Amino acid sequence: QTVLAVAKKLLGSDVLNVLDDIAREVYNNGALKIFPYKTLRETINLVMVTLLRELLAYQKVDLPVPFTRDVQIFVKGLYLSGQTELAGHQQQQVVAGQVEGGEISTGAAQPTVNIFRLTVQANAACVDLLVWATADESG
Repeated sequence: QTVLAVAKKLLGSDVLNVLDDIAREVYNNGALKIFPYKTLRETINLVMVTLLRELLAYQKVDLPVPFTRDVQIFVKGLYLSGQTELAGHQQQQVVAGQVEGGEISTGAAQPTVNIFRLTVQANAACVDLLVWATADESG
């Protein structure tokens, strides 16, 4: 339950906006030779959702139903947010005529992390968690 509370705080829009601003500043000023993060939002989202999945999916004990529902509601929100980001990102790429397949894009002045790929991976982990929550609720 503590990890879920920390995830909720860390993935709150206020915290993510501050971290994204810092990442943009570091990326744009070029003080670090290698810093491929224009934003940190997608990376932190992937890490936290994957952590939740790994901690919860292999629990041997039955967790309380209210906790499972809380996880389900939280993860569903993350999933829907990710789907919205993916739709927006895909639209931007179509308009800009850019499609990147790799983990790191090397077309920019300095390499950048492929946020589209991170968001897809986070959404896959969300789906895993939603399946876990549904299975755990039904017994």
